[in-house]
Amino acid sequence: IGTLRADHFRDTTDTTSEEGTNFFAADNQNVILASGNLDQIETNKRAGDIRDLLIDLQGDIGKVRAYSIDGLLLFVDNNVGQVDAKGMIARSWFLTGQVDRIQAQDDIARLTVETAGPIKKFTSKRGAITQLNLSVDGPDGSLSKLDAMYDITGSISVSGPISKIQSKQGDIIGSISTFSGDGDIKQLRSA
Repeated sequence: IGTLRADHFRDTTDTTSEEGTNFFAADNQNVILASGNLDQIETNKRAGDIRDLLIDLQGDIGKVRAYSIDGLLLFVDNNVGQVDAKGMIARSWFLTGQVDRIQAQDDIARLTVETAGPIKKFTSKRGAITQLNLSVDGPDGSLSKLDAMYDITGSISVSGPISKIQSKQGDIIGSISTFSGDGDIKQLRSA
């Protein structure tokens, strides 16, 4: 599949409950399923949002780009090239073989990332990364760079080496673990 482009990708079905929106609902109508690769999915001029979308691919995805990403379930068997938001990334779950880049200009909040292979770059340029649940547990697992302008909170578990975790003007609060013979942390820095 080449490029999927729209003003917005969002679920307009009513899946609310007393607890709020349930984007894991079985009747979610905003779904993209493919048995191969997808070059990119993006909003027009990256001005629209991706909200409550399930993408399930048996191949690779090159790019996921939007203004804001909220409630994205990204299940990709192989590689994710980049997930990039001009605004924020929130309430999402990425389950994939490996990720080259996850980037938001603003905050990244309540994000779960589970990958078997390396993550090269994970950044919030002008915001914080909060309530992160990051698990890199494959034999080639590594984390090259995780950085934010402000706080980084949550749990980070990597089977291999971590090159750099940095909060430029905030704190790092949570747990960081490596669990293999070559698992080490080269640089850990906060304000």
